[in-house]
Amino acid sequence: MIIKGRPIATWRKHGQHLLKIRQDGQPKTRSWNEQVELVCACNVLAGENVQAALREMATVAVGSKCYRWLYSASINPSGAGGRELTDEEAEYAAKVLLKELGFTDDHSWLLIRHVKEGRSHFHVCANRVDPVTLRAVDLGWNY
Repeated sequence: MIIKGRPIATWRKHGQHLLKIRQDGQPKTRSWNEQVELVCACNVLAGENVQAALREMATVAVGSKCYRWLYSASINPSGAGGRELTDEEAEYAAKVLLKELGFTDDHSWLLIRHVKEGRSHFHVCANRVDPVTLRAVDLGWNY
């Protein structure tokens, strides 16, 4: 399993990337996903709407001075020749990742599954800003 993550600031553009799905009649390219599904939404009121959830996270982050408030990670189980993960295993991996990075149970986050060229991978999007203290999780030296 390969996990790559980084803090980002462009949540609208990232939200478009997360929801990018190929429609019938469009050419097949590597940038399009065959399937996109929200697996888990934790501590967000927006429910099933990914863009609304990201907007909600952005609203919380406005109260802090954090510029790159959104942490984005991809979980690629087959990148190292491993087997596909179930949604439950990917959710567990996301929870362990966030806990090891210093995120608390109060932080809001999303887990999204992409299917591209017949293989699935997952994206974790988490708000680095704690909604209670308005302090961002320090991600220095996380790689």
